[in-house]
Amino acid sequence: MHERTGYLSFYHELIWYDLETGGGHPLPAVREKISRETLLGGDDLGDLQEHDECFLGHVLSALDEDIWPGLLEPHPEQPMEKWWWHLGAIRRRTYPVELLPEYLREIYEKTE
Repeated sequence: MHERTGYLSFYHELIWYDLETGGGHPLPAVREKISRETLLGGDDLGDLQEHDECFLGHVLSALDEDIWPGLLEPHPEQPMEKWWWHLGAIRRRTYPVELLPEYLREIYEKTE
């Protein structure tokens, strides 16, 4: 398995299994690793976008007790364009929507 595909698979597992049960603490670090890699092609990019949508949707719609608190901690050392480090601001709706990739903006604006 190619390393990049491995990270996408791990990202998928974290979102679909750990995040739903109040876990997922390595999600920002895994998403960071993916952001530093060039994805292989259209399928990988489509998968990444789908995973990001699920991740962001869960952060925005889950009950407070269903989110691992560490995911919401601030990371001022990280650029704001790296949305996965600023989940607390996203959840509080103080994150600038224009910094999100276009495919995530509708979720951010419509999920209550």
